Formats: sequence, C-alpha cells, structure tokens
Amino acid sequence: WKTTSSNVENNIIYPLLPQQALSDPWLDNTRLLVLAEEDSLTPELQTRFLTYLSQGGKVLGLGSTLCPAGLLLEARVEPCQQPRRLIFTREDSTELNLSILACENVYVRDPQEGGEVELWGELKREVPHQREMAIVRVTHGADGGEAVLCQVHFDMGPDSQSLDSENIDEIKANNALRYEILTEILTSLGLTCEPNQTPAPSPVYLLATSQEAKTTFLKFLQTRADYSGLIKIFKTTFRMMSSSELHDGPLQPEGCLALITESRDMENFSIETYCKNLKTSHLGHTLLYAETATSTMDLLEGLTLHLPKDVGVIAVATQQTQGKGRGRNAWLSPVGCAMFTVRVQVELRSRLGRRIPFLQHLAALAVVEAVCTLPGYQDLDLRVKWPNDIYYSNLMKLGGVLVKSTVIGETFHLLIGCGFNVTNSEPTACINDLIQQHNRQNSCSLEPLSCSQLIARTLNCLEALISTFQQEGPEGVLPTYYKRWLHSGTKVRLWSEDGPEAQVVGLDTNGFLQVFSEEHGTVSVEPDGNSFDMLKNLVVIKQQ
Repeated sequence: WKTTSSNVENNIIYPLLPQQALSDPWLDNTRLLVLAEEDSLTPELQTRFLTYLSQGGKVLGLGSTLCPAGLLLEARVEPCQQPRRLIFTREDSTELNLSILACENVYVRDPQEGGEVELWGELKREVPHQREMAIVRVTHGADGGEAVLCQVHFDMGPDSQSLDSENIDEIKANNALRYEILTEILTSLGLTCEPNQTPAPSPVYLLATSQEAKTTFLKFLQTRADYSGLIKIFKTTFRMMSSSELHDGPLQPEGCLALITESRDMENFSIETYCKNLKTSHLGHTLLYAETATSTMDLLEGLTLHLPKDVGVIAVATQQTQGKGRGRNAWLSPVGCAMFTVRVQVELRSRLGRRIPFLQHLAALAVVEAVCTLPGYQDLDLRVKWPNDIYYSNLMKLGGVLVKSTVIGETFHLLIGCGFNVTNSEPTACINDLIQQHNRQNSCSLEPLSCSQLIARTLNCLEALISTFQQEGPEGVLPTYYKRWLHSGTKVRLWSEDGPEAQVVGLDTNGFLQVFSEEHGTVSVEPDGNSFDMLKNLVVIKQQ
C-alpha cells in the first residue's frame, strides 16, 4: 500500500465505540463516518447512523451492515475465500477491472423502499453475465446525506490467511487499483487525498529577548547535561551545539534534537517582531523555537519542573506533527497557526492557586484580548467559548487552550499550550480572514497580523490577567470575560441530548459553568468527558 491521508492538516480520525456512538454528541462535528464494524449493527446503532445520514452526513461503509432505504443485504451465493473480479465504474464512466476479496454479503435493491441508489461496483459471478452489487452510492435526506457502501476488502481482508501464495500475489498485483478506487470514493465524499509524509522534527533554536535571559537559561541547561552532553527531559532529548556543528558534525542519535545556541533569521517567526511586542515582566523572555516539532508541549514537559523561578520560558513551533487537544483530542497544526506552550508557576495558597481551573479561561481570554485591544481591531467578532476555546462569533472554532499541571511542594508548575489560526484559512478560518472581511464591510484597511506579534501580545494579556486575578480574585476578570464570551442566555441540556434544558448564567467562583433549570435551580456543571463538544451532555457537580 501507498501511505495516504485525507489531508492531515484538515482532518483527524477518531475511533467511535458503540456506546460513544449512542451517547456522545458527535453528529454535528463529523465530516465523514467510516463504518467497518466486526459485529452486525444493533437496531439502535442503525437508527443513530441513519439519523446522521438524514441530517446531511457522509458515510463510508466497509463491510458494514448499515442499510439505508432502497437497499437490502443478502448473503453471497459463492464462497468468499477466493479473489473475485470487481468491475468498478469511475466518475468518467471508464471501468476498472481487478481482483479483490469480497465480504460475506452483497447488496440488492429494495423495491418497497425509496432512496436513490447508484451502482458503482459489481462482482462477476462464475455464471456468465451474472453480477452482484458490491459498491453502491446512496443519497439520503433533503439535507444532502450521502453514503458509499462497499462489500469488498480494500486491505487484504480477514480471509487472506487462508489464501495460497498465487492468490495473494494476484491481489497484491492489484494494490494500485484498489488504492485508486478508495481514493475516488473518499474524494467523492468530500475529502482531499494526497500522499502523506510527516515531516521530521527540526532543530530547536534558543532565542531570548536579552543576552542576560539567554545566559541564565544556558547555565541551567549545562547543569542538566550528562557526560555525553545530552539533556534528557520527559519526552525530548537535546544536544546543545552551534549551527556549524549541526552542518559539519556527526549525525544526532535517533530521537535527539539539536539545540542551536546562536540566533538566526527564521522564515516563519520574527524574533524582532516578537521582542517589539512583548511587554511582560516575566513570561516568554526565553524561547525554544522549532520549525517543526511533535508538539510544543513535548519541548518543555519535564524541563520546566527544575527551572529557576525567574526564568520565563516559552516553546514556539511553526508546525506540529502530534498537536494535542483536550482529553483524547488531537490539535490540527498547519503552518499559519500560532502554536506555543508557556510555563507558569502559581502558588497553591494564592487566589488563583485556590481556583486553578480559572487559568484555562484566562489563557483563552488572553488570545481574544491580544487581538481586540489593538486600536481599530476592537470590533472583530472574536469570542471565548467555555471552557477553553476561541471562536469566530458562535460559528467556528479558531483556537484552543490546554493546561497541564504538576504540584511540587506549595507550587503549581503549569504548562499552558495554545494554538489559534492567524494566517491559515484552513481547516476553518483564521484571524486574518476576519480582518479581511471587516475591511470589506467597513471600507477600512486594517493590517493583517502575524503569529510572532500575537503570541507576544497574548503573553502580555495573560500576565496582566493573572496579576489582576491574584489581586482581586474572579471579580477582577469576570467582567472582561463575560464581555468576550458567547454564552449569555445560551440553552444547554444536562446529562444527555434528551436531558432537561438549562440556561447558562455565568461562572461559579471555581471557574465551572453555572446554569439554571426549573428542576435543579442554579447549579454548577462540568463536561462529561466526550471529545466532541464540551457544552453537550453537561454533568451537574455534586455539592460537597
């Protein structure tokens, strides 16, 4: 097989277990549902998936028992242990003829039901001129629901172990044709398929706003190096070197990143712009910058636990290959997205330390404030979505925040990971798109913004918000938070999509969402752990 992807910068693949399929709010957040179940779908799952299809969803069935209107499944007449000839009709009406392993069932039309069924692929039978329906396209619902359902194996299939070497060779000889068919099917369902090659992590550059900050950090790193000069932290190993040593020296051990200690001009990050905009007293004065990293969190996790308190370090990347989101979510990380992780320390007995869930709200708010406090940019409709997302109006997500914490002694050691779209219009929209739209609608000429500028401004706002919270508590920041959030009066449901309705009223003193319902009065709620929408299936927090 070739390695292919449905554009990894725009799509993430999530496994969907049966119970999650019935309970999690995935229907509104799914671009394509792929069904390849081992056991037949239960009636409840059939209903759930057909509901998704009727609401405009797209489905790819791979040996699935899903049966929309217009189709029935029946067992194949001939045994499926041997390769069969598949005739696939391409979009241009030409045909592909190839060997493939078939599933146990085939499709037949159901004359009793409606539904538009197009025949895309047939299996030849041993009886001349007889064929079985193996690949069909079904349209379903007024909202444009579409399914391509296949009763063939695009991989070698579960029966391949029983094949002799001649049959295996026959199927392998058709790998390219199977790949071509699957690519055409995915393309028809709205995905862009292209060869996928994950870029390797690049060298990391040590940058700083002053020579003093850089020297302090270098001295710290030297205390962490082993006898061979390697600095091993939780998920990353560094070796300090100069640019000339990088190009002329020996190759690095596998998994080891070169840490370049002298500055140079970066193609996608301007340290000059960053320094010009950074006004903090502490945060972000020492930078680890990489063109490509697994994630910025990986560059700092473990390292910051041992840093002196006065070192304000941030990791910045132009592109991430394993960006992390909340729970089991991944974060799409294309070029043009501002991506960073910053280290923050908070004393447990401080006002914020006693209400540490507020930190994620402050970080999300800092991104919005970084843009909207710029003169002329105050009318851009950037919003905070509880608990940790940045939105354009209430329409689409532009960014998010992830906080990891470790407690040592009387101190929270926190890593705040943040990513938000600045110049990349995919996969949703970006801040510069909003600026362009604002300029058109208001006949003005606001300048586009850069990642370097907005990362620095976000740190300014974050440091100021933390300081205000420490001095005044939640009351010091909530007016600004409510000004920027999108939830006032929003209706939500508790426990499930069919649960009792409640209305959002604000945040409680610990940073949890407060809602009012006729049945429960005013209560605090938290997400149920689903990976799709944290405002769905909210769980009431039990009072201590």
